Amino acid sequence: MDRLDRQILRLLSQDGRLSFRELGEAVHLSANAAAERYRRLRDTGAIRHIRAVLDPAALGRTVQ
Repeated sequence: MDRLDRQILRLLSQDGRLSFRELGEAVHLSANAAAERYRRLRDTGAIRHIRAVLDPAALGRTVQ
């Protein structure tokens, strides 16, 4: 894992909805190169899940 992989992981941990184009622009790669790195990170287990974090208050739920 190199510096670009770590940057990609940091960016995805902040916003998992980034497109490959946006991800590539952020780390100075083409969209295809960013997608390939993403797939490699996923295949090796560095990325296990991309998920949504829900806001209970926005859903009308209160914390009890």
